[in-house]
Amino acid sequence: MGENFEAPLSEKEKIIKSFHRLRYEYIDDIPQEKIIPYKTPNWDRYKCRTNFFNSISLKILLLQQKGLIASPEAQLECENFLEFCKTIEGTSKFYQREDIDRANRILDVLIKELS
Repeated sequence: MGENFEAPLSEKEKIIKSFHRLRYEYIDDIPQEKIIPYKTPNWDRYKCRTNFFNSISLKILLLQQKGLIASPEAQLECENFLEFCKTIEGTSKFYQREDIDRANRILDVLIKELS
């Protein structure tokens, strides 16, 4: 049997990889029409979806729980992002360019913080 000699990724490395994917592989554009799952091409790759913001928030909470965010600046940025997410929780808000910019900014901060 062939063995896999690659070391398994640590949880931190998995989160960094996930942040890279969210930052660089998702679509920044905001379509003119509502995104309809399975009808809009690449619907699951748009940043202007609640699941995108939830994914970032949940990872931030995990990092906080594990104490992996060391710098006070990054901690403050995370708190601000989580507060923003609370303001849109349970609403049918359509995301704006500045919301996506905010998500990109926190992803950049976290990628730098964890690398």
